[in-house]
Amino acid sequence: MKTTIGAVAFLVLAAGCGPGNVFHGDLAFSEGERTVIEEAAATMAERTGGEPVVIVWDGDVGAGEQRILRRRPPSPTADGQLIFSTENVSRSLYVLPELEEPRLRAVAEHEWGHWYGLSHLPEGESGLMARGASGSWGEADVAECRRHDLCAY
Repeated sequence: MKTTIGAVAFLVLAAGCGPGNVFHGDLAFSEGERTVIEEAAATMAERTGGEPVVIVWDGDVGAGEQRILRRRPPSPTADGQLIFSTENVSRSLYVLPELEEPRLRAVAEHEWGHWYGLSHLPEGESGLMARGASGSWGEADVAECRRHDLCAY
């Protein structure tokens, strides 16, 4: 199944390199989890004015290209993590299994925010882009988005 959703203002492809905007999704995600991840990407695309990404839920999550994995992130304290390879050839978005829907949505939006080029908020600020996705989208997130010239508003 192929699903097109919004994302990607910060595309390495725009600079002429990188694997493009197709992510291959792990088949271990439930249909509900897939929907939340797709909606999170669309939400962040709307917020940042990004171009669409394509998620292909085909289980082709080998070492190359871009992939969404339903497994513990490399960082032991994270519920989600977006990893860019050192060669800038592949990207892996890790999502901790068994997250409840509201937490899954916050983690997915946070990680898609990194895909678009957003950084973590400064220490002490709360919002979606705070470390640990500890809040909801708010003024601090909008300021971060504007700082990177990514906001659609």
